Amino acid sequence: MVDYGVTRGGTVTGNLAVTGNETVGGTLGVTGAAATGALTVTGNETVSGTLGVTGAAATGALTVTGNETVSGELAVAGYELPEGVAGPADHGLVSWTHDPFFAASSAIAVNGTVYVVKLPIRRAVTVDTIFWVIGTAGVTPTAGQCEVGLYSSAGTKLVAANVDADISSAGVKSTAISAQALTAGSFVWAAFVFNAATAPTLLRGSSFESSPSINLTAATRRAAVAATAQTVLPASFTPSALSTTNCLTFFAALSV
Repeated sequence: MVDYGVTRGGTVTGNLAVTGNETVGGTLGVTGAAATGALTVTGNETVSGTLGVTGAAATGALTVTGNETVSGELAVAGYELPEGVAGPADHGLVSWTHDPFFAASSAIAVNGTVYVVKLPIRRAVTVDTIFWVIGTAGVTPTAGQCEVGLYSSAGTKLVAANVDADISSAGVKSTAISAQALTAGSFVWAAFVFNAATAPTLLRGSSFESSPSINLTAATRRAAVAATAQTVLPASFTPSALSTTNCLTFFAALSV
């Protein structure tokens, strides 16, 4: 191993290059810019403590061309995606139900039905906007009875916003909500309920009901119906009772 200035503890302020194998029994942290804080390992790396890399591809970069084993915590302040694949961060978003690029159809909502769609939260973040898309406008919304909101994984309503004024026109909608602090490794459901002479038609993903939630329990479904005959989003629902019957895979996204 090539050691640049650190033998026992301390901070590496230059680049740390390892051409063989590296074993770290404590914490390995690399922070800095492209020329300060880059960690490159061309062999194998084993970290039994915490490995933290802060920065983007050219800032605080971690490159491993061999095998890497982390038995403690691996903290990366960013997203990991295959090359050429767009993710929420490429759109300035925190999370989404699915890539809207591949959402080729839309579906009309049923009045009073509470539709929920799952949004994974990969890092701790505070969000304040829900994005959704209307393909065909609704007609004559019932006052106070069109809402978009968020529920926790326990089925508790976190926030709801009235969107009566939004359903009468097509296009991308950005609904402001009170700031919600979300926990890394958790998920939330975006929720929709509409009541109108004609409900709006929303951008969706799969036209199938159960397959979008393949191998998931009822309490962790990606798309489901939480309730029917509602005038607003209810205070809570029971996740284990979520149903895929007549569910719609509406698109939703979150941003800060």
